Amino acid sequence: MESFAAHLASIKFAPLSSPVQSELSPNRPTISDSDIDATSFAIIASRCKEFRKVFGASAANLRQHRIYLVDGFLMMQDDRILDELDFVIFLHSNYETLKSRRDSRFAYVTLEGTWQDPPNYFSKIVYPAYTEYNARVLCKLTEDLPVQTISIERSHSARGLLKVVAINSGLLGISDMVSKSCHFVVDEVSAQILK
Repeated sequence: MESFAAHLASIKFAPLSSPVQSELSPNRPTISDSDIDATSFAIIASRCKEFRKVFGASAANLRQHRIYLVDGFLMMQDDRILDELDFVIFLHSNYETLKSRRDSRFAYVTLEGTWQDPPNYFSKIVYPAYTEYNARVLCKLTEDLPVQTISIERSHSARGLLKVVAINSGLLGISDMVSKSCHFVVDEVSAQILK
């Protein structure tokens, strides 16, 4: 993680001049600031201000703590990564929701061109891999709950259990998912800084 931290420290960030958008392929839905309703945005902004007060209280806090957002669909099976994390926000859903989302994408734009799933690819390849690689979390979840907090074992670390907040993306809209994620991050990071 030290080389990862060094790499991130070397990145120069330009100020945002327009709303943040993520677009992975022409036929994939985009998510922008406008997808977050005004009430949720106000609550998130308020929590961020609280966080800045706690986190920025002293220069020592800024030097001792780093926040990394790590994204990856195979992450939950890699103990080397999990051992480095303080907590995880895990977005999940049921088979029907995930299949419907996958089926709504006609093709993926890749470096080599485009990719279109062959028949039964989701059912025979994607979903079984999803359940296999995320089994340590999925086996502890109740499918019909929108948000659950669980703990999983760390295989190679003396740091104890890893806290996982599992958000069911099939039961919550984007606004609620972002809001709940932000609240959790602010609470967890603030608690760790105040230790």
